[in-house]
Amino acid sequence: MRAWTWGIVALLSAASSVALVGDARAMCGCMVGRRPPPASPTEQGALLNKATVVVMLREGTHTVLSFQNDYFGPAEDFALVVPVPVVLTDDDVTTLDRGLFDRLQAVAAPHMVELFEQDPCPRPRASTRGIDAIAGSALGGSGRGGEAIEGAPPPAVVVEAQFQEGEYDITILGANDSSALERWLTDAGYRLPSGAERHLRPYVQAGMKFFVARVDIGRLREVARRRQAQLARSRAWMQTGGLGQLIEGPAVERASDPTLGRFLSPLRIHYESEEFSLPVRLGLLNSIGEQDLVVHILSPEGRYELANYGNRWVPTNVHVNGRAARDFGRFYDAFFGALSGRAPRRVWTEYAGPLTSVADAATQQLLGPASGLLPCVGCGRAGLAQADLDALGEAVVHQGASRLTDYTLTRLHYRYGQRGLPNDLVFRPGRPMAGGIEDATGRRLGRAARPATRNEFRVRFIAQHAWAGPLTCASPRRGQWGGRQADGTYRETELTAWPADRPVPLGAWIRDSVPQLGVARRR
Repeated sequence: MRAWTWGIVALLSAASSVALVGDARAMCGCMVGRRPPPASPTEQGALLNKATVVVMLREGTHTVLSFQNDYFGPAEDFALVVPVPVVLTDDDVTTLDRGLFDRLQAVAAPHMVELFEQDPCPRPRASTRGIDAIAGSALGGSGRGGEAIEGAPPPAVVVEAQFQEGEYDITILGANDSSALERWLTDAGYRLPSGAERHLRPYVQAGMKFFVARVDIGRLREVARRRQAQLARSRAWMQTGGLGQLIEGPAVERASDPTLGRFLSPLRIHYESEEFSLPVRLGLLNSIGEQDLVVHILSPEGRYELANYGNRWVPTNVHVNGRAARDFGRFYDAFFGALSGRAPRRVWTEYAGPLTSVADAATQQLLGPASGLLPCVGCGRAGLAQADLDALGEAVVHQGASRLTDYTLTRLHYRYGQRGLPNDLVFRPGRPMAGGIEDATGRRLGRAARPATRNEFRVRFIAQHAWAGPLTCASPRRGQWGGRQADGTYRETELTAWPADRPVPLGAWIRDSVPQLGVARRR
C-alpha cells in the first residue's frame, strides 16, 4: 500500500512562517510595478507568499471559491480535501492562472507609500521616468464506488463523481459515517493523521460532500514546462523593455523535485448555498504552528465581515521610519503579528473598497495627481482586468455587460494557532467604511476606519525622508514631498536594509501612536 501523506484542506495547509514579497528567494515569479516620476511617491505592497490565500465571489446564494495551494513538498505527495455543500461536476471545477492571485493581492494588500522631501532650493532638472521590479501532504489513490444491492442499506461512503481538471484527478465523496469515511480513505491508500475522524464528523453530520483532488505527475510536468516557457518569454520581454530581472521558477526535470509542487494550479469551484461560510476546521489536522489565512471576498452587494468571530480594522496612515520601507515585508509581518497577538481570535480587515479597471489605474499612475484622475498623493491602487474578474467567478454568476466597477473587494486576515479555529468562518454583510484614502502628504491623517457612504478603506503606511542636503537659497521651501530625487541627499541609515539576522525593532520604527500596540507617538 502506498503511504500517502495527508494534506487535508489546502485552504489551511501548514505554513509556520510568513514570507513576503520583499524576499525574492521565496518567489518563483515576479510582480512588476511602476516607479513613479519624481513628482509621485514610491509605493509597494506587502503580499504574503506562504499564507493560505482564498478568493470567494458571492452574489445571492452563488458562491465561487478559489484557493491557492501553499504547498512546497513533492508534488506526487499532494492532495487536498474540501467539504462542499453539494455534489460537484466537472463543469463546477476549473484550474486558474497562479498570477491571478498576485494581481488581486496587489489591489488589496497593505501598502507602503514612501515620500522624499524635494530639494528646498530646486534647480531645473530633466524629468525622468523609470520602472522598478517589486518585488500538503497528500491524499492519493483512486476510489471505487460499489454498486448498491437491492434491499441492502445504502453504503456508508459513495463515490458521487470522478473527473480530471488540469493536473488534478478529482473525486467527490458522499458519506453518512465519519468512521467509515476514515476507513475508506485508509483502505484506498491514504495515510491519515491521528484525530482525522473527529474532524471529519461535523461535516458528515451536516450532510456535506467531500471534494478530493490529487496530482497526476505527468500532467503537472507538462503544466510546469508550459509555465517555464511563459516565464522565459516574459523574462526576454522584460529585459528588452528594460523592466528589470524576473525571478525564475524552479527546474522541472525530476517529478520528485520538492519544488515541483510550487507549480500546482489554483483551483476554483462553485456552488449554491444559503449560508455564506468557509470550512476551515479540517486544516488544523496538519497545523504545525501559527498560520495565516487571507480571504478576499468579491461581491456586488458590498463588503463582508465575520459573523462568528470578532472583527477588527488594521490601523492605517501610520507613519514609520524609512527602514520599514526598505524591509516592508518583514515590518508588516511583525506589525500584524503584534496586532493579532494582543487581540486573539479576531479577524482583521485590511481592505474594503471598489475595483478599478487596469486601464484606469494605469492612466492614473502615469499622469499622477496633477492630472486630476488621481485624487491625491499615495491614493493610487492597482487595477484588475475584466478577464481576471471573470476567471474568479463573474462569468459564472453573470452573463452580460461588464460590472467590474460595481464590485466591492474585502480582504480579511487571520493569524491563528492550533486552538484558534474552533468554528468554520461564517460571513455577513458589513456597513460601508473608509480610511487610508487621504492625501499622504497631509499633516492630520486619521488612523482608524470610519463609517462612510461607500467602502473606501485600505491599510497604508507612510515613510517620509527629510531632505539632508545643503540649503543653497535664501528662502527654502520645506515640506514638499514626492519621489526620490536622483541627486537628492537623505539620511543613509534610512535607505539601507535591516540585517536579516536581527529582529525588526517594531516600536522604534513606528512614528505614530498606535494604541492597539501600546505604542506612543514618536514623531
